[in-house]
Amino acid sequence: MSWEDKAVKFLKEIVEIYSPTGQEKEVSLYVASFLKDLGFKNVEVDDIWNISADATEGRPTVYLIGHLDTVAGKLPVKFDGERLYGRGVVDAKGPFATFVMAAYLLKEEGFEGGLKVVGAVDEEGTGKGIRRFGERFPKPDYAVFGEPSGPNHITVGYKGRVQLSIRVETQTYHASAPWMGSDALHEALKAYAAIKRAAESFDRSKRPGFDCISACATILKAGSSINVTPGEAELTVDIRIPPYVRARKIAESLKNAILGAGLEAKRFEINIDEATEAYEIRPDSPLVRAFQRGVYRVLGRPAKLVKKTGTGDMNYYGGVLGVPSLTVGPGNPALSHTPYEVMEIREYINYIKIVKEAIKELSAMVK
Repeated sequence: MSWEDKAVKFLKEIVEIYSPTGQEKEVSLYVASFLKDLGFKNVEVDDIWNISADATEGRPTVYLIGHLDTVAGKLPVKFDGERLYGRGVVDAKGPFATFVMAAYLLKEEGFEGGLKVVGAVDEEGTGKGIRRFGERFPKPDYAVFGEPSGPNHITVGYKGRVQLSIRVETQTYHASAPWMGSDALHEALKAYAAIKRAAESFDRSKRPGFDCISACATILKAGSSINVTPGEAELTVDIRIPPYVRARKIAESLKNAILGAGLEAKRFEINIDEATEAYEIRPDSPLVRAFQRGVYRVLGRPAKLVKKTGTGDMNYYGGVLGVPSLTVGPGNPALSHTPYEVMEIREYINYIKIVKEAIKELSAMVK
């Protein structure tokens, strides 16, 4: 069997294993068996079903990190010879399979750098998989993350994320006399307005995009009866931040803005549920230049550097651990989390070649 056929077979088989966040065990065990068959060493599945394995040893050390979980919702898996359809084929089993096969080809060629392939869990959840892995293994020289970026795109930045949750309790009144006192819903919305104002005060850009600060209410729960003013309300707010803002600093400032908003409540709670730093790699980093060369060698056209407004596992390695990191992978990112996930096999095969060439270029640059 050619390596191309093996690559398609592997991708199809992991896509056929349904693995929404929290249900990664089956796919992790399958991947572990496959990596052993390919001759990878130190194949390990940890207690939360992260999978890791070494393809080669040496310097520089590079971690190729994908994720095995998907959003929920089964989709039929179909293969027509040119395209593979199914849940997770784009986000992000296609990019993960790309890393496995590129590392395999480098191993077979006798590559002398250190390559570790990682399949993390819970990326679509709270990110506990990548944090657990980062705590257990030493920092590499470089890390590459697998997410759909398009045929010749290299993702060099992700925004950070702050999540606040607010719980408000007030007196209840008959709905026919709302003037008797403020209700919890009204006070929660007052807190949201304070968050929006405070977030805007940090925003240097004032325009939508990577450099702006955004605040979005994602969950709002209030009320218990159709004729009683709400006595309890819960609000969750998602704030995305660019690299010029520190996550913990803005989180505390937003919390103080709520405290200063004059909420009329019996009691209220404010929790900082997440404070993840933004990350952007320098465009002149050897890692970026190596992948630019890899794209040009395989596709014959320049790579395009992009920065995304979302947040991913790269934020942990780049923003928290300080490891030079970028994100690449086959697939149209606009299809992520949709019922229309499809992978062009030609793009998938080309991306395996791109990653292989880029890692070779990187090794030559830094040795």
